[in-house]
Amino acid sequence: MDRIEARKQLLASGAERPADILQSFIDAEDPESTVRMTPSEVQTEVVFNVVAGSDTTSLTLSWTLHLLLLHPQCLRRVTDEVRAAFAAGHTITYEEAKEKLPYLEACLYESMRLRPVTSNMPRVVQPGGMTVQGHFIPGGYSCAVSIAVVNINKDVWERPHAFDPERFIANPDNKRVVLTFSAGVRVCPGRFLAWWEMTTVLANILNAYDLSLPEDALFTPDRLDANGQPVTMPEYHGITRFPKYPARDCVAVISKRPVAKGL
Repeated sequence: MDRIEARKQLLASGAERPADILQSFIDAEDPESTVRMTPSEVQTEVVFNVVAGSDTTSLTLSWTLHLLLLHPQCLRRVTDEVRAAFAAGHTITYEEAKEKLPYLEACLYESMRLRPVTSNMPRVVQPGGMTVQGHFIPGGYSCAVSIAVVNINKDVWERPHAFDPERFIANPDNKRVVLTFSAGVRVCPGRFLAWWEMTTVLANILNAYDLSLPEDALFTPDRLDANGQPVTMPEYHGITRFPKYPARDCVAVISKRPVAKGL
């Protein structure tokens, strides 16, 4: 709110209008009523853009790297795929990654299935109420679909708790069943940008660096849960799902990719 007020004072002083997202929200008008947003509504839109347009992408990459480190065979496979397709030092574009890195894309899909960064999709029941699965819900109540639960539904997924990117290679139709970006008319409008960011960043990280767990890591491939899968770091559920203790758990040994002599 301080930044919004400061911007208003800047404009009142006769300064040139900045060409940025904040100003576009301040200037935006309803096409029918020509009414502009209130400062509170502008604040909401700015926060939404930061959370939905930045946090979700970075968190998905964090969870993907965490899951790959817990499944070293998958990390080796995706790293080999990247380095077989691109030379060291090459900056991989989204178009190149999309064409040549199907397993990398599958790893991102599997990460979004197991650790979707959005918790649920809430809706307010309309007046008159509605019946869901035989249960009547009065109007005005809030209802939500849990993305995390849908993405591990045992009636849809084989070995639902296992990190297995191969499921998207063997059956590409599985991509349509991952609900992380929602679906239908309420599907995430920024999903294409998110894919561009995640695919490009992950491909270039794996092409440039070797990753491994430190010796004192709390979460390793050998520490298994009740489902026989590696225990993942604890998470916190807010607007997004993020690591609860990032300073402790988001750890990795990172070193530059060794380059053969003469290359």
